[in-house]
Amino acid sequence: MLIHPSHGHEDVYYAGTLDTLDFLNENGINTDVYASDDEYRELGLHGAEIWLGTFIIQSVIVPIFCGVASSYIYDKLKAKNDDNIALRFMVENIKGKTTAVEFKGKVENLDKALDAIKSFSED
Repeated sequence: MLIHPSHGHEDVYYAGTLDTLDFLNENGINTDVYASDDEYRELGLHGAEIWLGTFIIQSVIVPIFCGVASSYIYDKLKAKNDDNIALRFMVENIKGKTTAVEFKGKVENLDKALDAIKSFSED
């Protein structure tokens, strides 16, 4: 899986990207950031919204990713149901077709986005 630049920027990652990267790798999802060490820059967002970024996922790991992402949001970030969260998933199937799902809203509605992502899984 790759984490791409975020929040309307072509070359900037949100201020928790490296923590997210570590969490995903520690939980069995081979993940990398789409930037070299020299190119990597962070944007600190100090608003009320949690922005996780853009994730490119192969369809075969979608179920695992959804579980780990949910765990990260609730357990690691300690997000509450009324917190705002934004993230984007780009799911690539085995034929190379990519489908994007973007979620911006309350954490309590995140399960709907994760269910939409799971529908692209290739069991």
